[in-house]
Amino acid sequence: MSRTSKRLSDYAERHYKKVDGWLGPETISQVMTINACQRELGIAGHVGEIGVHHGKLFILLYLLADGTENALAIDIFGAQDLNVDNSGKGDLAVLTHNLKSYAGETARLKIISGDSTTLTGEDLTGAAGGKLRLLSIDGGHLARIVRHDLNTAATSLGEGGVVILDDFFNPEFPGVGEGTNQFFLFDNGRAGEKLAPFLIGMNKVYLTTEAYASRYIDHFCRKDLGRPFASTIKFNTYAARHHAVFVTELFGATVLAYSPDRFSLGYRLGRSLKAKARKIRGSLGDTRLGRHLRNSRLGGLIAQLANRIAPY
Repeated sequence: MSRTSKRLSDYAERHYKKVDGWLGPETISQVMTINACQRELGIAGHVGEIGVHHGKLFILLYLLADGTENALAIDIFGAQDLNVDNSGKGDLAVLTHNLKSYAGETARLKIISGDSTTLTGEDLTGAAGGKLRLLSIDGGHLARIVRHDLNTAATSLGEGGVVILDDFFNPEFPGVGEGTNQFFLFDNGRAGEKLAPFLIGMNKVYLTTEAYASRYIDHFCRKDLGRPFASTIKFNTYAARHHAVFVTELFGATVLAYSPDRFSLGYRLGRSLKAKARKIRGSLGDTRLGRHLRNSRLGGLIAQLANRIAPY
């Protein structure tokens, strides 16, 4: 196993838990499956994320990119006055430290520090060095920001590129759904690539250029259901190893929806306990003592222990 492959497997299996942010094993598996499908289809390009926080997902994207592909990090970073909806707090120093720790280098890191609503697709491709094949959208969660970021994505993706859209179903951020609905009602296909959803996984919706949607669905069907897409029936439910998969529709396109409610009892119990532990952790972190300890050596040790017990 090469050093790069070892770093990827180590990060995907355990090191991601040490990075502050929001990412679960289901999303890691789905992103890695999309990456494998792209390799099979010969889809190349750079990777990136709008709203990187401390790099929890971005590091995975960085590790999935090969030596010729750059990784573009877009965030307001220190300009937190622009973070009007309080949806994450990007930190460039922490991101760089985490990349060095878990990817081993930052040579392919490209950075745009600023408000994503001032950017165009050309800005992204210019900074990255070409079209993107994987782009996570997890920046501002207001409708106008999400709509703009989707338009930017549509003009920066290459054929077969994938947008990873976060929080579409999150009730705390209804603006994500609103902005996405506006994009599909008024903008999709008017500039750049016409996008189509193909997968709903946990709290994310995955979009790709229209001609490639069925190829990704077929790849997931064969991997997780043991059957080709052509053998499935729309609006039926199929059993995978740990979950149910629905063949359904979103924005008029066929999608596979992975249900978190059909995991095994033990799995769901574990998720519930971890969720309660994360809530307690967040409450303690917001106390006066928690804020005092945050930047101390003792606070760092406590955070390391908390990352093992109740990772975000």
